[in-house]
Amino acid sequence: MTSNGVLLTKRHSISGTLHTMNPRNTREKILCDGKYFTRTEKCWIWTRAKSRGYGHVSYNNKTKRAYRLIYEFLVGDIPKNMTLDHLCRNKACVNPEHLEPVTQKENVLRGVGPTAINAKKTHCIRGHEFNEQNTIFHPRTNYRTCRVCKNN
Repeated sequence: MTSNGVLLTKRHSISGTLHTMNPRNTREKILCDGKYFTRTEKCWIWTRAKSRGYGHVSYNNKTKRAYRLIYEFLVGDIPKNMTLDHLCRNKACVNPEHLEPVTQKENVLRGVGPTAINAKKTHCIRGHEFNEQNTIFHPRTNYRTCRVCKNN
Protein backbone atom coordinates (compact mmCIF):
# COMPACT_ATOMS: atom_id res chain seq x y z
CA MET A 1 0.00 0.00 0.00
CA THR A 2 1.14 3.51 -0.74
CA SER A 3 1.00 6.44 1.65
CA ASN A 4 -2.32 7.59 0.14
CA GLY A 5 -3.94 4.18 0.81
CA VAL A 6 -3.96 2.88 -2.79
CA LEU A 7 -3.32 -0.83 -3.05
CA LEU A 8 -0.57 -1.57 -5.58
CA THR A 9 -0.27 -4.98 -7.16
CA LYS A 10 2.09 -6.50 -9.74
CA ARG A 11 3.84 -4.44 -12.43
CA HIS A 12 3.34 -5.15 -16.11
CA SER A 13 4.23 -3.73 -19.51
CA ILE A 14 1.88 -1.86 -21.85
CA SER A 15 3.22 -0.31 -25.05
CA GLY A 16 6.79 -0.90 -23.90
CA THR A 17 6.51 1.13 -20.68
CA LEU A 18 6.21 -0.11 -17.13
CA HIS A 19 2.99 0.72 -15.27
CA THR A 20 1.96 -0.06 -11.72
CA MET A 21 -1.34 -1.91 -11.56
CA ASN A 22 -3.96 -0.17 -9.51
CA PRO A 23 -7.28 -2.03 -9.24
CA ARG A 24 -9.17 1.29 -9.28
CA ASN A 25 -7.40 2.61 -12.39
CA THR A 26 -9.93 2.59 -15.23
CA ARG A 27 -7.27 2.15 -17.91
CA GLU A 28 -5.85 -0.95 -16.25
CA LYS A 29 -9.32 -2.26 -15.50
CA ILE A 30 -10.42 -1.92 -19.13
CA LEU A 31 -7.29 -3.61 -20.46
CA CYS A 32 -6.83 -6.36 -17.89
CA ASP A 33 -9.95 -7.60 -16.21
CA GLY A 34 -11.62 -9.34 -19.19
CA LYS A 35 -15.02 -7.82 -18.48
CA TYR A 36 -14.91 -5.26 -21.26
CA PHE A 37 -13.94 -7.32 -24.30
CA THR A 38 -13.52 -10.96 -25.29
CA ARG A 39 -10.54 -12.07 -27.35
CA THR A 40 -11.43 -14.45 -30.16
CA GLU A 41 -8.96 -15.99 -32.63
CA LYS A 42 -8.95 -12.77 -34.61
CA CYS A 43 -10.96 -9.94 -33.05
CA TRP A 44 -11.28 -8.47 -29.58
CA ILE A 45 -15.06 -8.09 -29.27
CA TRP A 46 -16.34 -5.27 -27.03
CA THR A 47 -18.90 -6.78 -24.63
CA ARG A 48 -20.14 -3.66 -22.87
CA ALA A 49 -22.32 -0.77 -24.07
CA LYS A 50 -22.68 -0.37 -27.83
CA SER A 51 -24.25 2.18 -30.11
CA ARG A 52 -24.75 1.40 -33.81
CA GLY A 53 -22.41 -1.55 -33.37
CA TYR A 54 -19.49 0.41 -31.88
CA GLY A 55 -18.45 -0.09 -28.27
CA HIS A 56 -18.69 2.89 -25.93
CA VAL A 57 -17.07 3.50 -22.57
CA SER A 58 -16.92 6.30 -20.04
CA TYR A 59 -13.34 7.39 -19.38
CA ASN A 60 -12.28 10.55 -17.50
CA ASN A 61 -15.95 11.60 -17.34
CA LYS A 62 -16.30 11.49 -21.14
CA THR A 63 -17.98 8.91 -23.35
CA LYS A 64 -15.55 7.60 -25.94
CA ARG A 65 -15.67 4.97 -28.64
CA ALA A 66 -14.01 1.91 -27.17
CA TYR A 67 -11.84 1.09 -30.19
CA ARG A 68 -10.34 4.60 -30.15
CA LEU A 69 -9.60 4.40 -26.42
CA ILE A 70 -7.97 0.96 -26.65
CA TYR A 71 -5.90 2.15 -29.65
CA GLU A 72 -4.71 5.19 -27.67
CA PHE A 73 -3.86 3.00 -24.66
CA LEU A 74 -1.85 0.43 -26.60
CA VAL A 75 -0.51 2.24 -29.69
CA GLY A 76 -0.58 5.97 -28.96
CA ASP A 77 -2.36 9.07 -30.15
CA ILE A 78 -4.42 8.94 -33.31
CA PRO A 79 -2.75 11.29 -35.81
CA LYS A 80 -4.46 14.64 -36.30
CA ASN A 81 -7.08 14.71 -39.09
CA MET A 82 -7.13 10.91 -39.18
CA THR A 83 -9.73 8.36 -38.21
CA LEU A 84 -9.37 4.64 -37.50
CA ASP A 85 -10.48 2.16 -40.14
CA HIS A 86 -11.60 -1.29 -38.98
CA LEU A 87 -9.66 -3.56 -41.34
CA CYS A 88 -11.69 -6.55 -40.11
CA ARG A 89 -14.98 -4.69 -40.82
CA ASN A 90 -16.26 -5.66 -37.33
CA LYS A 91 -17.53 -2.52 -35.58
CA ALA A 92 -17.36 -4.19 -32.15
CA CYS A 93 -13.67 -5.10 -32.56
CA VAL A 94 -11.17 -3.18 -30.41
CA ASN A 95 -8.03 -5.09 -31.47
CA PRO A 96 -5.47 -2.37 -32.33
CA GLU A 97 -3.90 -4.65 -34.95
CA HIS A 98 -7.20 -4.41 -36.85
CA LEU A 99 -7.23 -0.60 -36.79
CA GLU A 100 -5.43 1.65 -39.25
CA PRO A 101 -5.26 5.46 -39.15
CA VAL A 102 -6.58 6.84 -42.46
CA THR A 103 -8.26 10.01 -43.70
CA GLN A 104 -12.03 10.23 -43.39
CA LYS A 105 -12.30 10.11 -47.19
CA GLU A 106 -10.22 6.91 -47.38
CA ASN A 107 -12.27 5.34 -44.60
CA VAL A 108 -15.55 6.09 -46.40
CA LEU A 109 -14.24 4.83 -49.74
CA ARG A 110 -13.05 1.57 -48.16
CA GLY A 111 -16.50 0.98 -46.72
CA VAL A 112 -19.66 -0.57 -48.09
CA GLY A 113 -22.00 2.45 -47.98
CA PRO A 114 -23.52 4.27 -50.97
CA THR A 115 -20.57 6.64 -51.38
CA ALA A 116 -18.10 3.76 -51.61
CA ILE A 117 -20.36 1.79 -53.96
CA ASN A 118 -20.81 4.74 -56.32
CA ALA A 119 -17.10 5.65 -56.26
CA LYS A 120 -16.23 2.12 -57.42
CA LYS A 121 -18.55 2.29 -60.42
CA THR A 122 -16.73 2.47 -63.75
CA HIS A 123 -19.82 2.95 -65.95
CA CYS A 124 -23.06 4.94 -65.74
CA ILE A 125 -26.44 3.18 -65.46
CA ARG A 126 -26.72 3.09 -69.28
CA GLY A 127 -23.30 1.48 -69.68
CA HIS A 128 -21.19 4.48 -70.71
CA GLU A 129 -17.67 4.46 -69.27
CA PHE A 130 -16.74 7.05 -66.68
CA ASN A 131 -13.53 8.41 -68.18
CA GLU A 132 -11.91 11.83 -68.46
CA GLN A 133 -13.77 12.80 -71.64
CA ASN A 134 -17.18 11.43 -70.65
CA THR A 135 -17.43 12.50 -67.01
CA ILE A 136 -18.68 15.81 -65.62
CA PHE A 137 -17.64 16.46 -62.01
CA HIS A 138 -19.73 18.78 -59.85
CA PRO A 139 -17.20 20.59 -57.62
CA ARG A 140 -19.48 21.33 -54.66
CA THR A 141 -20.79 17.80 -54.24
CA ASN A 142 -18.10 15.63 -55.90
CA TYR A 143 -21.03 14.10 -57.79
CA ARG A 144 -20.30 12.89 -61.31
CA THR A 145 -22.54 12.79 -64.36
CA CYS A 146 -22.23 10.95 -67.64
CA ARG A 147 -21.71 13.51 -70.42
CA VAL A 148 -23.32 11.27 -73.11
CA CYS A 149 -26.47 10.74 -71.04
CA LYS A 150 -26.70 14.45 -70.15
CA ASN A 151 -26.49 15.48 -73.82
CA ASN A 152 -29.19 13.01 -74.93
